[in-house]
Amino acid sequence: MGFLIKLESEEFFEAYVNETFRDTQARLAESVAEQREQREDAAEKRITAVIGLVNIQDNELKERLKTLAQRWDKERSYWHDARVTYTLRIFDLLDAFTWAEIDQLLTAWREPAQMAPVALILAQKGEELNRPRDAIVKELIESLTKKYHQHLEAAANAFSQSDHSHEASAAAEVIGRFEPIVFSDMTTAENRFVAFENLFQIYGTWSHFATNDADAELRVVEQRVLDRLLNAAGSAWEQYAAKLKPNEAFEKAELNQFVLMAKARFTDRAREAALELFRSKDGAFKLVKGEMPEMSQLLFLDPAGPLWTGDTVAQL
Repeated sequence: MGFLIKLESEEFFEAYVNETFRDTQARLAESVAEQREQREDAAEKRITAVIGLVNIQDNELKERLKTLAQRWDKERSYWHDARVTYTLRIFDLLDAFTWAEIDQLLTAWREPAQMAPVALILAQKGEELNRPRDAIVKELIESLTKKYHQHLEAAANAFSQSDHSHEASAAAEVIGRFEPIVFSDMTTAENRFVAFENLFQIYGTWSHFATNDADAELRVVEQRVLDRLLNAAGSAWEQYAAKLKPNEAFEKAELNQFVLMAKARFTDRAREAALELFRSKDGAFKLVKGEMPEMSQLLFLDPAGPLWTGDTVAQL
């Protein structure tokens, strides 16, 4: 919905975002209003004030913007700060690629496994901007995840089944190209973590959208790519494990189940990290200071967990 508003009026969109998302206290106060009518009245006054602020004269445009903004307000309700930050990032244009260039790249990238056209474009971009390839690859990864999220949002807001199918198909094409670039030789371990972080945020948003075949298939692909990234975490496992958190604002069974299964692969490493810390001279002090990996701390505080089994206790 945000993209439709931006297309109608860039000026209104910027002002609306400032009023709606960046003022955290006002956003919270509005969301906790006891009566729905109070919340809707506050939202309508805010939208009207923004229209007046940017001095839009076209009455038809005013009505379109008001309708779109009201729909977006109803859809999002109250978002926690992490969701707001992520949403705002989606609308930021990147330095290396315009959206038109991303579309051109996807058009040229006919076969997902054929990386030669992509490598050529990345090399040209690096030379043009005098930036290292890793920086360009990072921006490509971020652009692809944002493009993917755009299609998911458009699919969710589609008015017809054909529109939904079109957007879901476009999303499948994007993630079908995201996966090979992420696991190619062009992508460093650091950029794979960026890919994981971005895709996991997206999965956390849409994990419960699986009521039709197209959406369900996209969730399967997202889980597969996330699993591959987790399996390739290597020595960076602590970074990955720290990102595996359920949605704090809304209970999502699908996300919670994925988080539990994903974290399970790191249990042995977390236990070994805890044991290693206990063996060091100042291990207990580091635990108090919170310098132990988060998963290891949770194991330490769980008396029924694997850290306190007979075999493990004997090693302490």
